[in-house]
Amino acid sequence: MSAPQQVQSNRLVAVINDENREMEALFQQFESEWSDPEEGPRLAGEIIYVLVRRVVLREKLVYPAIQRSLDDGDDVVDLEVLADDEVERLLKLIADTPTTSGTFEPLVARLIEQVRERMADEQADLLPPLVEALGAEDADELGNELARARDAAPSAPENAHGGPDVVERFRAQVSTSTS
Repeated sequence: MSAPQQVQSNRLVAVINDENREMEALFQQFESEWSDPEEGPRLAGEIIYVLVRRVVLREKLVYPAIQRSLDDGDDVVDLEVLADDEVERLLKLIADTPTTSGTFEPLVARLIEQVRERMADEQADLLPPLVEALGAEDADELGNELARARDAAPSAPENAHGGPDVVERFRAQVSTSTS
């Protein structure tokens, strides 16, 4: 990817910035409250759900736009999918790890670090060329589609942490609600 460029403000950038702020707020809350026996698991579950929603919506809406719009779109999407697979692997590990385990917090910390890096890369390296390639009108429409799909997705379940198939359940919920 190229050097960071200035991204003009538009609906796509605004929606992704909103998602990033939501993620960062959850991360900060988890980092300050993870040891709380009730709040830690609840926050971990919410993080899992929001990240699954993010991955599913990227797959359905953003990745096809990248493939259509960027010269190296297929390669970019391949790299994004590899990174998504790593995030999902960590999500499954977290979901299967008891919150009282000594490995639970380090796993979530590793996930948070990876996602923060991806959010920064997305802002600096992916959005500028995508917005430029799409043009203002199409970038706004993609942002609107992303916002509508995000709003149509169900909220994170109250007890979202745990269970070997939690990521698959969330993936199915989001996919069904945004079809």
